[in-house]
Amino acid sequence: MPFKDSEDNKDHLKYSIKNFTNRTSGKKQIDDFIQEMQLKIEDRHDIVLEWIPYNQFVKIKKINKNGFITGYSAIWKDGPLYKNWWNDKYTRNSNKKVTLNCLYSSQYMIEFLIDETKKYLTNHTNKYKDQHKIYGISQDPDKNDYILVQNNFINLINWASGNEKIDDFIQEMQLKISEISDYNDIVFEWIPYKQFDKIKQTGKNGVYSAIWRNGPLYKKTKLDSDYTRDSNKEVALKCLHSLQNPVDSLINEAKKYSPSKFLVLKTGKNGSITVYSAIWRNGPLYKKNELDSDYTRDSNKEIALKCLHNLQNPVDSLINEAKKYSPSKFLVLYGISQNPDTNDYILVLTWTSGNEKIDGFIKERQLNVTFYNDIVFEWIPYSQFNKIRKTGKNGFITVYSAIWKNGPLYYDDKYYKYKRDSNKEVALKCLHNLQNPIDSLINEAEKYSTKNDKFLVLYGISQNPDTNDYILIQNYFILSGNDKIDEFIQERQLKINKSNDAVFEWIPYNQFNEIRETGKNGSTTVYSAIWRNGPLYKKNKLDSDYTRDSNKEVALKCLHYLQNTVDFLINEAKKYSTNKFPVLYGISQNPDTNDYILVLTWTSGNEKIDGFIQERLNSYDLVYWIPYNQFYEIRKTGKNGSITVYSAMWNDPLYSKYTRNSNKEVALKCLHNFQNPVDSLINEAKKYSTKNGKFLVLYGISQNPDTSDYILVQNYLILSGNEKIDEFIQERQLDATSHDDVVFEWIPYSQFSEIKKTGKNISMTVYSALWRHGPLHYNYNYCKYTRDSNKVVFLKCLHNLQNPVDSLINEAKKYSTKNNKFLVLYGISQNPNTSDYILVQSYQNYLMLSGNEKIDEFIQERQLKINKSNDIVFEWIPYNQFNEIRETGKNGSTTVYSAIWRYGPLYYSKYTRDSNKKVVLKCLHNLQNPDSLIKETKKYSTKNDKFLVLYGISQNPDTSDYILVQNYLTLSGNEKIDEFIQERQLNVTSYDDVVFEWIPYNQFNEIRETGKNGSTTVYSAIWRYGPLYYSKYTRDSNKKVTLKCLHNLQNPVDFLINEAKKYSTSKFPVLYGISQNPDTNDYVLVLTWTSGNKKINDFIQEKQLNINSYDDVVFEWIPYNQFNEIKEIGKNGSITVCSAIWRNGPLYYGKYTRDSNKKVTLKYLHNLQDPVDSLINESKKYSTKNDKCLVLYGISQNPDTSDYILVQNNYIWTSGNKKIDDFIQERQLIINKHNDVVFEWIPYNQFNEIRKTGKNGSITVYSAIWRNGPLYKKNKLDSDYTRDSNKVVALKCLHNLQNSIDSLINEAEKSSTKNDKFIVLYGVSQNSDTNDYVLVQNNYIWTSRNEKIDEFIQERQLNVTSYDDVVFEWIPYNQFNEIRETGKNGSITVYSAIWKDGPLYYDDEYNKSYYKCKRDSNKEVALKCLHNLQNPIDSLINVAEKYSTKNNKFFVLYGISQNPDTNDYILIQNYLMLSGNEKIDEFIQERQLKINKSNDVVFEWIPYNQFNEIRKTGKNGSITVYSAIWRNGPLYYDDEYDKYYKYKRDSNKEVALKCLHNLQNPIDDSLINEAKNYSTKNDKFLVLYGISQNPDTNDYILVQNYLMLSGNEKIDEFIQERQLNVNSDDDVVFEWIPYNQFNEIKETCKNGSITIYFAIWKNGPLHYGNCTRDSNKEVALKCLHNLQDPVDYSLINEAKKYSTKNDKFFVLYGISQNPDTSDYILVLTRISGNETIDNFIQEKQEKISSFPDAIFEWIPYNQFNEIKEIGKGGFSTVYSAMWKDFKVALKCLDNSQHPINELLNEVKAYSTKMALSNSKIMNTYGISQDPNTKNYIVVLHHAEENRPDINELDHSLSLIVNNKLEIEKAEEYRKLHLSSLKGDRQITTHPQAIYTSRLLNPFTEDLPKYNDDNSECLDCAITNNLN
Repeated sequence: MPFKDSEDNKDHLKYSIKNFTNRTSGKKQIDDFIQEMQLKIEDRHDIVLEWIPYNQFVKIKKINKNGFITGYSAIWKDGPLYKNWWNDKYTRNSNKKVTLNCLYSSQYMIEFLIDETKKYLTNHTNKYKDQHKIYGISQDPDKNDYILVQNNFINLINWASGNEKIDDFIQEMQLKISEISDYNDIVFEWIPYKQFDKIKQTGKNGVYSAIWRNGPLYKKTKLDSDYTRDSNKEVALKCLHSLQNPVDSLINEAKKYSPSKFLVLKTGKNGSITVYSAIWRNGPLYKKNELDSDYTRDSNKEIALKCLHNLQNPVDSLINEAKKYSPSKFLVLYGISQNPDTNDYILVLTWTSGNEKIDGFIKERQLNVTFYNDIVFEWIPYSQFNKIRKTGKNGFITVYSAIWKNGPLYYDDKYYKYKRDSNKEVALKCLHNLQNPIDSLINEAEKYSTKNDKFLVLYGISQNPDTNDYILIQNYFILSGNDKIDEFIQERQLKINKSNDAVFEWIPYNQFNEIRETGKNGSTTVYSAIWRNGPLYKKNKLDSDYTRDSNKEVALKCLHYLQNTVDFLINEAKKYSTNKFPVLYGISQNPDTNDYILVLTWTSGNEKIDGFIQERLNSYDLVYWIPYNQFYEIRKTGKNGSITVYSAMWNDPLYSKYTRNSNKEVALKCLHNFQNPVDSLINEAKKYSTKNGKFLVLYGISQNPDTSDYILVQNYLILSGNEKIDEFIQERQLDATSHDDVVFEWIPYSQFSEIKKTGKNISMTVYSALWRHGPLHYNYNYCKYTRDSNKVVFLKCLHNLQNPVDSLINEAKKYSTKNNKFLVLYGISQNPNTSDYILVQSYQNYLMLSGNEKIDEFIQERQLKINKSNDIVFEWIPYNQFNEIRETGKNGSTTVYSAIWRYGPLYYSKYTRDSNKKVVLKCLHNLQNPDSLIKETKKYSTKNDKFLVLYGISQNPDTSDYILVQNYLTLSGNEKIDEFIQERQLNVTSYDDVVFEWIPYNQFNEIRETGKNGSTTVYSAIWRYGPLYYSKYTRDSNKKVTLKCLHNLQNPVDFLINEAKKYSTSKFPVLYGISQNPDTNDYVLVLTWTSGNKKINDFIQEKQLNINSYDDVVFEWIPYNQFNEIKEIGKNGSITVCSAIWRNGPLYYGKYTRDSNKKVTLKYLHNLQDPVDSLINESKKYSTKNDKCLVLYGISQNPDTSDYILVQNNYIWTSGNKKIDDFIQERQLIINKHNDVVFEWIPYNQFNEIRKTGKNGSITVYSAIWRNGPLYKKNKLDSDYTRDSNKVVALKCLHNLQNSIDSLINEAEKSSTKNDKFIVLYGVSQNSDTNDYVLVQNNYIWTSRNEKIDEFIQERQLNVTSYDDVVFEWIPYNQFNEIRETGKNGSITVYSAIWKDGPLYYDDEYNKSYYKCKRDSNKEVALKCLHNLQNPIDSLINVAEKYSTKNNKFFVLYGISQNPDTNDYILIQNYLMLSGNEKIDEFIQERQLKINKSNDVVFEWIPYNQFNEIRKTGKNGSITVYSAIWRNGPLYYDDEYDKYYKYKRDSNKEVALKCLHNLQNPIDDSLINEAKNYSTKNDKFLVLYGISQNPDTNDYILVQNYLMLSGNEKIDEFIQERQLNVNSDDDVVFEWIPYNQFNEIKETCKNGSITIYFAIWKNGPLHYGNCTRDSNKEVALKCLHNLQDPVDYSLINEAKKYSTKNDKFFVLYGISQNPDTSDYILVLTRISGNETIDNFIQEKQEKISSFPDAIFEWIPYNQFNEIKEIGKGGFSTVYSAMWKDFKVALKCLDNSQHPINELLNEVKAYSTKMALSNSKIMNTYGISQDPNTKNYIVVLHHAEENRPDINELDHSLSLIVNNKLEIEKAEEYRKLHLSSLKGDRQITTHPQAIYTSRLLNPFTEDLPKYNDDNSECLDCAITNNLN
């Protein structure tokens, strides 16, 4: 049982202890002390102090000695007593290791022994939780010395110092350690000096670093009982020497270090603040990550202690000081502490410099850290730096390199937290001897970027404790020793923004090796050199660190003999870009000559050439100056006039990736003997492309140092020796801009081998040859040009030419420049024996000449036009290529042969031949000249995909007849017919064209006569081969065709051709070709079909000719013997209907296939007067589309009765009544879409389970099951209809009708023809028993039994046309459950109810076929019961008509019902809440019925009990405003809330209750009129959600979203009026603003009855768009005081002057009131307070129209920093200043506080356009005022870098001189005011004065004409004394 500390247990405890400790010391005083201590034991935590016999100790070892104490370690056998928690008994901890502290001669000092023992007791008790446990007292029996037996925590005299004072102090410190403090308390001890290794001095003041071998004692965790040592610990040894009282001084110094949780070291003092650095042992609490539930401590945390002393109100001061620190990632206020010695309060922080300005600056920087690449700027203790070495000095700056131990903070993406980059090498930029060190420090720090990815990174600020100099800690800095140069270098480095920007730097001269002079030009000498370290660069854009490109070859541009060396050097350096070639890496200085040096990538030494190269490089064109010594193995390869070409190896070429491709072979084009060598060089270089991807690439320019000839270094060049040819070849090569361009070149004749003659043609001989090197082409795998070696080519040798070079070039120009053409011209060569020029072209199997120039030219012309893969490769074909030549036909001058072409035609796309190709040889004989041949050839297409393809020309060597080689030809023997057939075949262009042909008569079998008509006899036949299809070049064998035989014709051929022309080559009917009966010689047209009746044939042909899409019906004549299983299914007068199976089935146009064994309907037409006309008229009623419901496939004829038959698709029932059948057919024929109703006659025996459901006059309604069900298409793409069997339908039986047929049809016509409507009428039926006609429709219909109501409901239902239409219906009252009354209002009572079935709605996913309606069961609805109506039916319908018919409206009326008990009619709707007042309810309903859009307010009656947490917020006369929480909240439209009902509530909505009380006409005039003021839109600022009523006061309440009252009715009305007009994002949300919202109120100016203050508005203005506030907004308070009518004429009128738009620059946010003075206040953006100035500024701002316009504004003077006077002249003083991080000029006008107009005239002289980088125009940003002198200030663009040069100034002056009129006007004015202008004025100038000229316009007419001594044409005078 666990131990409990009750009183009984304590007595038992003492009794048990006494039994356990019956040993005595033999000394009463000691025994009494031990007993006293035992009797004080209170609980189990107390240690039992006892007398311990000495013989209990074993393994006794001496461990140290100090004066009269010797320490031993020992094992106590029994061990100390402790209370066992579970068994309630004392036991011993045996074999316990203890420490024995033996006190010498203590047998005589009992009191001393007891006092020494008491030191270890807490409040005279001995706790187990104490670290220094004392178990008891013992005595050495040999020496009689008493012994203190303690735990083995530490040996209190572990290492004895030998000095009592020191040892006592150490013991005192150790005794303060307790477990209560924490496990990480410091164990203070004496440490022998021999424990320290590697001792090194680290500071000037006796500080050393060392390694402590054993290291300090510590506990690993809080639960550990034993201490361990942190061995080999690096520590600092602070050596104190030359002390008067060394021990006391030592102890006093040690006491400065707090024994508490902080290890403290003083770091600074500032007035009432002292700053210490400290180690907080426990450290701050933190969560390791967001998901952790527990906090842990960051132990041994280095912190700063900001000690506040000598404060009057220390606690208030402490709290106010603590409030200044806001939560931040980097500057954290951990808490508050107090020094127990001085009672000074302490703020415990992450850091502090001790200077408020510096801390503020650092804090501001840290608070702006928002991105991961932002620098974490910080205060860095100087003690953080090691290995400090001086690296440079410059005036007030000394630079050191150092190692920063902790290193800078950076964000680690991997761990998502900040870490430190420890042991970081940094540069310390020490600023000394500064007048204003703090301001100078901050100004210097502000120059640096806040981004980590910049080159120069400023990590923070530190301070040297010895010199107190402040230090900027940055990543890099090297000084030149010259202020100007160092500033220029730093300015360049700070502008480094991109990864490819050059890192500009000072480069020590000793960095350069191998310095060689390469050129000299006046005061400039150029050297090449190797820079050992090389320039800094980033390897890629994402790298964070820079690396060096070591051993970099650079050019040193040495500037000597300069007057102003530094200025000239800087100006020269500014000419170079920081990221384009040539790159200026930095500046150096020759220590021998002191000449400054620009370190560059290159320079030629000639300005024009350098300028040209730089211009190219600035355009990203890689052209360089290349030293001549870069080239080796130089060999001459050609010469042409003034050009000599050499090949060479370049050992250092640069590619576009800025890497070198060493040992590159190049061509050196040496230009010599030029008059203007530099200009000629540049002009020649400009001809070349600048891109590496081009064929001819110009790498750069060089110069031969021996001949001084300039050289173009390019990739390739071979000369022919003829200038014209070389120019033509170069022109072609320079035009090679893409990789598929031919690389045209001069080819030495020696490159060709295996030369064989292949053909000859007068001036031309053709050879085949092997080109060893082969043509150049772009290799995509290697991304470079390579050669296709050993390439077979054709050599086209041109001889006997008059002008060989011109003829050669003209011939070459005929060829394309593209490699992908059929004929490729690779280049030009020359036979050295004959001097004939040669065109070298591609070889495609062979190139043959015909021997006839015209034919060869024609063939070449055709081949050169080959452009696409389907182009025919037209060629000359030797006759010996043809085998198996057989004559197939002859026609006059043409004989046709079939043959096998061995090689076959060439395909351009694959460059392969189709060998052993069967072709047709069309032999043309008796031709007079080749022109006829060429003319015949031109008739053929050049495309391979045509039907008739002409492959080429040949010639029979025996007859010399030319031959056209083509793919197909059959002759009739008649030239006219053959020409007609050929013409048709040549026009075959698409795959569905018929291949029209001559068909031998013996191809036809089974020839049978089918009809005869005059000169035409029609036969059916089987065509064995069948027609040819162009798309597949296959035949449809054994094709059944019609032979239309034409006989007894006068001109049979002409008639035949004219007849054939009537037929299309692709439409039905198809004319396949022409044949001839060999017995009768009658010509025959071979067709698809014919009926034998011309009218019918023409009609069918007309139908077929109109076929143009795949869904068109192929209408045809169908022989009657095609039909099987013919069965009669109905009859109606002259029509009989049969079903049948059509064997072949209908033909589908797109596929040319038939749907065999198709079930069809045969509609027989008999006893017709004009059977053919009637047949055709009936057929015309049908659609021509296959996807219609009724498809007419064609016409047939019964051979027995001769009745014509319409063959259609659907199975048709007939009613037996012609009118009804005609109506049904008319409905079916207009079916156009898949969702059209298939209206039909339905036999009554199709219906089962017929049940009566209602009756109304002449109508009875039944429900039934329709067995077959209606026809429908499952989806749009289905071609066939299917039935929805066993369909539940409604039978609407019409009885007792006078004209039953007409009434039936009229009733049916009311129904829609669409399947997706609510009411679908499937068809008509007839009750066989009563003969009543029946309308068969879809929905189950309830009737009200009142005709008017039913008609209204039906009318509504028939108008259901879209998915969101309400399905309005009659709803039986028994459908409603849980009926509860919710409100009553006169003649209306409202109930809530559950509608069991629920309303019908359209669900697109409900039924995948055609019916999409389903019910929303158990729907909660509102029943609006209308009672005591005079005309209940009419009133009911009138009320119902007010409701929308759409489901997506707020108010939905589902239908009508009737209470069977009261007979009251009921409107069933979705929502209704009554107020109890008819007028209010009508107004609310009117609002709700107008809800039309998603952003309309759902206005409603809101019960008062819906509001919680009601608090009064304001009162104004008859209005009191409360804030409240509306539990349910307002309704709003949410498109994703529900599939059908889109409104949901915004619960627990905070609203404003505007309570109207004491109203005369509360309903009419006040409440409703007030509500009407509000918009009905949710997106307005003020939203009125509804009306409520306080049940206690009966006051009506407007429930809205926002309201704040001023207490003045007029002001509140004005504010509300403004708020109600808030309409768009840029509207100002005008409001009443409590005065306590303003902080930091400072008066800025006063003007009569107006005082202007600047203030910080805590909440800030409200933005309408996102309903957020711009907190802590700086605003102007325009205080109006001493007004007669403060509200009417002053405040409101003043407020009305301001725009209501946020995008204006004077924005009035609202009105406030000073509670002390009761003055009203306009809260504005910044203003000056002077009406004239403010109006002027507003006028300026309203004129802003485009981007360049500057925003002219009033600028508070405190916005300016670093104000320095830079010039003075006349009436003004000019200052430079920093405003918003950029430099401006402040032109202060003396004594300008009163003459406002002069100020404004001065401002008007300046432009308000934004200053461009190269602008010389002075721009003004605004006006300010010096608060001390009250002088007005014009704020201008600081233009010191944009002063005009002499040429621009001359141009400006000439413009002024030319404007004579303005000058004369100015002169007249000058004379009038001369006396006032003269005066002795002292004009001072400044080297950086800003000169501002003024335009001669009406604002500046007060200018004197001449520049005399009194001139004030310039703000700062320019003196004439230039000496």
